[in-house]
Amino acid sequence: MSNKRKIKRKAGVIVRPVINAGTDRDIAEIFGGVGGEPLTDLVVAELVGRGWGEPDLLTAQQKGARYNRRRDSLIFDDDEHSGSFGF
Repeated sequence: MSNKRKIKRKAGVIVRPVINAGTDRDIAEIFGGVGGEPLTDLVVAELVGRGWGEPDLLTAQQKGARYNRRRDSLIFDDDEHSGSFGF
């Protein structure tokens, strides 16, 4: 018997079994801005090496921003920065 999970079809709708028990957590992290890691000097250096602007990152670091690898974006805890850098 195969290890692959079977896809069930019912009335034209495809129902897939839950593959990852952490799906809700993953969705919250990607779309809800949950999670992230501290914006340390090492993370800043990595992002600068990938083309991010160092002055903006240092300002974000001072304001307590966190970096979310899955979103490849910064997360701020306050509403002032919601949706943008807000510098």
